[in-house]
Amino acid sequence: LPRDAVVVVGSSGQGIEIFLQAFRVAAGQRAYCSAALGSMGFGLAGAVGAYYASGERPVWSVEGDGSLAMSLHDLAAIGARQLPIRLVLLDNGGYMSIRMSQLRMVDSRLGFDVASDLPMPPLTELAAVSGWTVVPVDDAVGLAAAVDDASTATTPTLVHVRLRHGE
Repeated sequence: LPRDAVVVVGSSGQGIEIFLQAFRVAAGQRAYCSAALGSMGFGLAGAVGAYYASGERPVWSVEGDGSLAMSLHDLAAIGARQLPIRLVLLDNGGYMSIRMSQLRMVDSRLGFDVASDLPMPPLTELAAVSGWTVVPVDDAVGLAAAVDDASTATTPTLVHVRLRHGE
């Protein structure tokens, strides 16, 4: 990420746990997360606050798809205002942490998946109609290129990282 980036991570599961283990804050960067270390829906709202509080520095947010589904109003507001916020969306098919807990502790009935007719909303389509540029990513090479491209964006950019849906 750019040396002057402000990074706001939200979500739970992969969105925060893996990010906080892997990301190393460089000189000049700032990284923020919710005090609860996993408040779903925090990322985009936090990114808007960080954008204005930082004097309009480049802001990146890392969110899971379940968390983003809880803050669609922020997605629309950022798009309407054309804030240059970059969102790295970790798409694992929705609520993977919850799904894994249900499979381990309850049984095979899941409360949220395509088979139960409760799919995730079409997040990338909602972003696009809300004024975001959507950049699809299928692998690590594509991720590096997408981050480079998004770094120079002056409008809202969603880097859509499709993760393997595991059970």
